[in-house]
Amino acid sequence: MELAPSRLLEAIGSELDRDGLTAVPRPHGYAILEQGQPLVLICATHAHAFRRKSILGNFLCPGQHWDGLRQQLAGIEQRRERRRASAEERRRRRLARGASAGEAQTRRRVLHQFPAEVDDAFARAAKESSARIRSERTLAFDHPVVIDAPVGEIRFEPITERPAGAEVPFTYGEDREVLRAALRLLSRTDPLALVILEGNDEALIWRGWPLALCA
Repeated sequence: MELAPSRLLEAIGSELDRDGLTAVPRPHGYAILEQGQPLVLICATHAHAFRRKSILGNFLCPGQHWDGLRQQLAGIEQRRERRRASAEERRRRRLARGASAGEAQTRRRVLHQFPAEVDDAFARAAKESSARIRSERTLAFDHPVVIDAPVGEIRFEPITERPAGAEVPFTYGEDREVLRAALRLLSRTDPLALVILEGNDEALIWRGWPLALCA
């Protein structure tokens, strides 16, 4: 009986010829570790892998019991490989979402001054409204507010917090043209800065921005 441990270790080395396995002595056999993780406990009369049925047999000698154990271990390896692949896929998706969010953040065009194309009187009225918003604003809605404009309509959304400060998102539409943007409430000058979220029509931007301030 004193020879059993050494014979069992020899049998393990012969039957489980795989890189990365380590045999650790246990009271009745050997725990087989793979990269430090428990894989299977092998004793002289049986072997038991994690969450698998025990396999009975004389593990001091070759036989079908070893074939059964190798099949179990192959199944465990396949399951671990699927988990690794799934974890890698989740990691790639997280990175892709982060990259998309970063690209979206980069695409946020910010305007600070009206161009010369904006009518002088319209620009003055919008800047005066901007100053009142900055200094006198006390009311904030927790639901969308729609206001009719001379052409189309403006839909204001509840205030959102962004890294650059609080913003009021709004949508301004004329026929099929749509501007999605936001007014930065913590702007230090007038007019309040405009953050463009969607819409490249310059004329629509120059109309929608002052209208949103004057609404």
